[in-house]
Amino acid sequence: MRGMSAPSYLVLDIETVPDDEVYTTPEPAPGSERGFPPLHACKPVVIGVMWLDETLACKRLGTIGDDKDEASMLADFGDFMASRTPHLVTWNGRGFDLPVLRYRAMLHRIPAAGLFRAGDRWNNYTSRYALDWHCDLQEATSDFGAAARCRMDEVAALVGAPGKLGVDGSQVEALHAAGDLAAIRAYCETDVLNTYLIYLHWACLTGLTPPEGLAAALDGLAAYLTVEGEGRPHLAEFLAAWRPTESDKGTTP
Repeated sequence: MRGMSAPSYLVLDIETVPDDEVYTTPEPAPGSERGFPPLHACKPVVIGVMWLDETLACKRLGTIGDDKDEASMLADFGDFMASRTPHLVTWNGRGFDLPVLRYRAMLHRIPAAGLFRAGDRWNNYTSRYALDWHCDLQEATSDFGAAARCRMDEVAALVGAPGKLGVDGSQVEALHAAGDLAAIRAYCETDVLNTYLIYLHWACLTGLTPPEGLAAALDGLAAYLTVEGEGRPHLAEFLAAWRPTESDKGTTP
């Protein structure tokens, strides 16, 4: 179990490109698209995170390991998880983000003990049903596959989140090839925001926060985006596209 200090939360999303040194799939036939690489051949280029306090309020949105190589970025993430042990929140993190980070940490011989040695036999980051440790929202909202899994954009729209804003995952490789890491970081941060808005409504649904706590967190996010959006245009764009539902009383985007 975690210590007696107030809990904290980390919303996580990563963006990757194929690692051509280990991606040995034959080139596609003319006119067809290259297939998505296996997880071990997905090279993280951005790790996007939002740090939340015990009330689920947004404290900071950004990326880990900016302007560092892959190994250093992975080391920073591993150190952060080991030192803070936050509640982890993802969309399809069990199916993509965490396996990719594990494989790539193995490649670079980067310790990630915080992901494996925290908790106990049943309550830890690798236990599928330990949502207090890692809440994979795609798993949680589908009752671990008992119901059909929805796409993040679909659930984002349900709670009034904008979803994709002109860029999607299929464009990341081309942006990376063009050296436009800033655009990839901006895209990743908006995916983190969509995940966060879904999580807030999930937390209300499951009793982790009351409706007034949800409203306060949404108001706080709007205030954060208003300030940060002055220097980060993608956050201002997200705020402008965000349409809270009728049930989101007290919000002011």
